Amino acid sequence: MYGPQRSFAYMGLVFSGIHDYTSDQSDLVVLLKTEKDTGTLKPYVYGVTKQAFLPPNVEYDFLKVDIAKNLERRYALPLKFGDIIQWNDDECDHSKKIVYSFYREKPLHRVDSDSRGYLLRVGGVIEPSKPTLFWTQLATIPIPFAEAARAEPNVYLYAWIRVETRMSCSTDPVDIQFSFHKFDECDASDQGRVTEAPWHKLSIESKFTVWAAEPSPIDSDDEIALEPPEGIVKPETKWAEKIRKQLGLYVGERLLICKELPQYDFIIPLLPQVATDESSAICPTIGEYYHFSAVWSNNHRSFIVTDIMTVVMLRSHPVTPNGNLCVRVQYAGNRTRGLFIDYEETLGLMDDPFHCLSFFEFHPINYGQMRASVEVRAVRSTENRSVRYRIVRLIQDDELMSRYLLWIRSNDNMLGPIEGVVINRDTVIAAKHPNVYFRIPSTTPEAERPPIGSGVRFNAKRLAGFHSEATITEFHIFPKMSVKKIVQRQDLRFFQVSLKALPDLEQLAICDDFGPVDTRCTNHPENSGEEYLAWVRESPMRGDCRLAATFMEVYSVATNPPILPTQASSVSSRSSSSRNSYSGSSNGSSSQSSRHSRQSSISITSSRFIGPGSRNLASRRAQQSGSSTSSK
Repeated sequence: MYGPQRSFAYMGLVFSGIHDYTSDQSDLVVLLKTEKDTGTLKPYVYGVTKQAFLPPNVEYDFLKVDIAKNLERRYALPLKFGDIIQWNDDECDHSKKIVYSFYREKPLHRVDSDSRGYLLRVGGVIEPSKPTLFWTQLATIPIPFAEAARAEPNVYLYAWIRVETRMSCSTDPVDIQFSFHKFDECDASDQGRVTEAPWHKLSIESKFTVWAAEPSPIDSDDEIALEPPEGIVKPETKWAEKIRKQLGLYVGERLLICKELPQYDFIIPLLPQVATDESSAICPTIGEYYHFSAVWSNNHRSFIVTDIMTVVMLRSHPVTPNGNLCVRVQYAGNRTRGLFIDYEETLGLMDDPFHCLSFFEFHPINYGQMRASVEVRAVRSTENRSVRYRIVRLIQDDELMSRYLLWIRSNDNMLGPIEGVVINRDTVIAAKHPNVYFRIPSTTPEAERPPIGSGVRFNAKRLAGFHSEATITEFHIFPKMSVKKIVQRQDLRFFQVSLKALPDLEQLAICDDFGPVDTRCTNHPENSGEEYLAWVRESPMRGDCRLAATFMEVYSVATNPPILPTQASSVSSRSSSSRNSYSGSSNGSSSQSSRHSRQSSISITSSRFIGPGSRNLASRRAQQSGSSTSSK
């Protein structure tokens, strides 16, 4: 039981005592680790015999009586729930699953209790594809929907679980029940253990997989980083390993966005009780501002929030019942045409993936900087580090929006002359108006249609009821705007154009042919202060939602043409049936499918960093309850 340090083949956790005094076993142990099995451990259970608590033979002379008594007392100490013991092959009988002798080890888990019995504190990870299952080294444990909505998947969390059994000895059939009690905390220093999860371990595709690297000394190893004086906090405008007391907006789904560092995600791993003072506590509320501290996680490539405190001096944003922020937006300017900013310039750039405001600049009363009332939702930095918000729908209750929608439904208007590029058989995109689909009439003979990639100068007419497209009434070829190199197969087309990076916007570039271009899938090449060539394509669509922040996105910055897949997936513009009428206001003019699309396709839960959030969990819970009802 005690002795010099040595290695052991088996390690076990004491989870139950045996109350049958006629049994030769005193405790039950679940196997945690064995050097004999390199695969996944099964919940093997061993029993500890009463013989293991007897000391070895000691020679009882008067000089060793005290030593013998002390040794006897130490051996007789009973095992408790949560204790860790170790043993070797010669100290157990595998056929009978009993341990004759063991060595005590320091506890690995904290232990607590309530009215129902003992609780064990263990660490684990939630799998993104199964957000209601909590993986631990002991077992994978179901968790309630409400608790799952609080926790961030792919983050190492600590939770209290209950271990129960009806076994009376180790030879009984294995019957251990692990049940979830509650989450405890998240330790930012333990995030490297995310890689222990089976879906990450030894997976090349997983971004959490850690590959061993030989340490190499650097010149700055001897330098000491001086901490700023206590009480003095400066706003961070660049990356730092530790962020202290910064201001962030809580946008839901455990995400804070910081205006000074918009290119990073600040993840709340476990929604805490946020203290406004020592006597009261509230949960984070969407649209509220908070002061927070965070540390950088190399595994997640994001910041993990460690402390959070409410800011009572700042006004919160109005929020809709489904969690969207209500803001007033205006055009961001000529440099980033097609994008928007909020009136107070506190949120940064926003895009319009549903083309809700395609013709807003053409409204008759659009004098100066007219503002539109809209609902927006945040996205993760893995989707775009420059454009962090997306317009979901218009707010019809606003007087200006009511007049705008009435004008869209009731009036025609003429546009032009405009210069643009033909991107497919019937669509022209103009850099000056990048959110508008300009359509070549279907009655135009094939011989008279301009070639794909050619530049055209045209006039167009928007018909009443069309909110995102206009029909071209006349056009002629404009060679100055033509794209020289095009690669296409079926509906997939790539255009080689000249781009110029924006120094203050990581994932946007400017193109004279198409306007702002999303570079979320690539990085700017070196020396990108000058113009460079890139292959761009039309942004893929998910339902009626554009995935990129702009109409066109960069596919490759290589000089050679991209290699097209054998079966090209269609990324062409939306079909006319989805464009004939205006939909998507907050008063219910859109169909149920449109509402569902707008809640799922632009949600921050679509990021590969996390799994389904509270909204998707609620819908999944409703589906499960419906299926169970039908089965009955």
